[in-house]
Amino acid sequence: MSKERLNTMDIHALIRRLRAGHSDRAIAQALHLDRKTVNKYRDWAQAEQLLTGELPDLATLHARLTAAFPETPPPQNQSSLEPYRAE
Repeated sequence: MSKERLNTMDIHALIRRLRAGHSDRAIAQALHLDRKTVNKYRDWAQAEQLLTGELPDLATLHARLTAAFPETPPPQNQSSLEPYRAE
């Protein structure tokens, strides 16, 4: 299961479809996403009150996404031979 955040343009398209009243299934098919992913971003958009009123610009939307879903780098593997590097 991927924990990657969608890019801002994808979220913008998803929010526009949510505002238009499309179902999670229709949005998932149109944007090639899983319905659970659509539901996750629907819940976030409702909490952020993005489904009513004016839609923020992309820079503001990106800032809000970064605050809500910080991008964490994948864990780095450490070699089991590292303690012996000096030898």
